[in-house]
Amino acid sequence: MHKQLFNRLVFILLLKSGRFLKWVFVLLIFLSANNQKVLTSIRFTVKVPPTGNTEGVFISGNFNNWSPNHPAYKLSRVDEGEYAIQLEFPEGKKLEYKYVPGDWMFVEQDKAGQDIPNRQFTVGEENTEISDEVGSWKELDADGMMQAVSKPGQYRGYSEIPYNGWKRFSRYVEVRDGTRLAVDYLRPTRDGELSPNA
Repeated sequence: MHKQLFNRLVFILLLKSGRFLKWVFVLLIFLSANNQKVLTSIRFTVKVPPTGNTEGVFISGNFNNWSPNHPAYKLSRVDEGEYAIQLEFPEGKKLEYKYVPGDWMFVEQDKAGQDIPNRQFTVGEENTEISDEVGSWKELDADGMMQAVSKPGQYRGYSEIPYNGWKRFSRYVEVRDGTRLAVDYLRPTRDGELSPNA
């Protein structure tokens, strides 16, 4: 909308001259001055339990596409277990955010280990300081130890792993045109023996 108006005014400026041009310039200056958003400085300070990782603490929200580890939103360590960051937002912006230690798998929870809703704040005219506290991190127990995790390449926190090695097998597989393909596959072993559950 503003771009179209600006283009029309430039066109008029090229066609007209004199007193009318002065009024157009005044109007352009007025529009550009009123179009600037006032930014308000917000300082986020948060007290956190140990994270169990080395990435640090990040703030993630609707202002950074919910990125859990964007470097521009990494909080600085102020003291043991306390972090802070200073950000600027336009007045009236409704913020939703959470604290994350670099990965959504470990997002903040309350002290009982329950998920919490997004934190919310509406930016006002005044510079503000927001003080928060993280009750616990998801997947970490009260001692800061990892709880059960099972995903590719990770298997921890569950009962004892039922295998401790791998044994390679090779087979020929015949395809539709009669071609035989060699296929290698691995099966889990326990102390060199095939695992009965695999």
